[in-house]
Amino acid sequence: MSAILLISLLCAWAIFRECMPLVKKKLAKDAVVYMLLLLTGASLSICNIRLIEVPSPMLLLQAAYGPLLKWLGLQ
Repeated sequence: MSAILLISLLCAWAIFRECMPLVKKKLAKDAVVYMLLLLTGASLSICNIRLIEVPSPMLLLQAAYGPLLKWLGLQ
């Protein structure tokens, strides 16, 4: 439980530390992208700590590029 709290606090600290200057510089889109990527990483880390099985992102790449590799004769 303490590891989940630590990840959450670090995520909140990073959002506050990094996104506020971006918003002040009128780079709101960059701040939103940064927050989304950070929250995705934090969510995956919490799933890993709680031993929740998450499918590998490599499966998505194999599904996307599998037909191309077959067409090129590399598979």
